[in-house]
Amino acid sequence: MRYALVLLVLLTIAKPQISHAQDYLPHKKDGKFGFVNGSGQWVVNPVFDRVGHFKNKIAYGIIHDSLFLINANNSKRFISGVRNMEIVDSNAFLLQNNEGKWAITDSTLKTISDYKYSKIKMVNGYFLVYQGGLFGVLDKNGKEMLPVENSYGKFIMSNLFLAVVNKEK
Repeated sequence: MRYALVLLVLLTIAKPQISHAQDYLPHKKDGKFGFVNGSGQWVVNPVFDRVGHFKNKIAYGIIHDSLFLINANNSKRFISGVRNMEIVDSNAFLLQNNEGKWAITDSTLKTISDYKYSKIKMVNGYFLVYQGGLFGVLDKNGKEMLPVENSYGKFIMSNLFLAVVNKEK
């Protein structure tokens, strides 16, 4: 009985909590992707070659190598010169240009950092930016906290970062 109760508690904790737009699921029809709601009704028509999942009421879709930003109301916005996108949160997007470089923008697509990084990750509210085998740290506004000259780094606590500077300059 005790094991069944523990299992029930674990299943209850593990059950995902889905918000309104995040229950829109990618669905394919006639070779094109769109999104359906929990009832199976189309909320974004299937016109895309590829789509990303909704995150913070925003997703992306690709038509013939053109990237579109899609919101939960089915409105689409074309983004030129971009081949990939990651939605970090409701205030920040990572965009990859056709040359493979990444940049950070806000939710209105205003540039926070230019296209110059080979990789960007958000950790503990900071952007880890990579360039030429080295990395640095930017704050959420794009201000350089650590220059891109570190060979190793790790968050020790949520606001304490350890970095090893590359001495081979």
